[in-house]
Amino acid sequence: LQAQNVAAARDAVMIEESIQQAVMEARNLAHGIFPVHVDRNGLSAALTDLASMTSRLTGVSIEVKEAAEVYIDGPETAMHLYRIAQEAVVNATKHASAAEIIISLDVNDENIVLSVADDGSGLPAEQFRSHGLGLRMMRHRAAVIGARLTIESPPEGGTMVTCVLPLTATA
Repeated sequence: LQAQNVAAARDAVMIEESIQQAVMEARNLAHGIFPVHVDRNGLSAALTDLASMTSRLTGVSIEVKEAAEVYIDGPETAMHLYRIAQEAVVNATKHASAAEIIISLDVNDENIVLSVADDGSGLPAEQFRSHGLGLRMMRHRAAVIGARLTIESPPEGGTMVTCVLPLTATA
């Protein structure tokens, strides 16, 4: 339409943008509700898929760093960790206007450590005590699996969400 200089071309562009926005919102909703297959070896793969899909939909650069192979025996535990990461990524893209997000997964002698760091606007101090559903759900999920969840706003900016799960809780 634009090539033919049709007056309705502008309206067609607006309709296309609206449709693309609706598709993105539907995908986000579906991924938030639809169960993700996270098995014993699949947490890292699921986090990589989350990063790829979210980056493609939002344009935000998202990297997954796995310092060591992480094996989780309980699929429920892996699912809770995945959902914590998912909520942190959604918050960073939707509320903090982050341009870059790094999802890290590591294991040491005592703990599995999942962290999501972003370079967004950070979380205001009053938000740390927030009763918002997303933050409450992350805290609840961590408590259910016996993990410790911290949410910090470093002095250099952004937000760091860290979930530390004792290895004894995964047995």
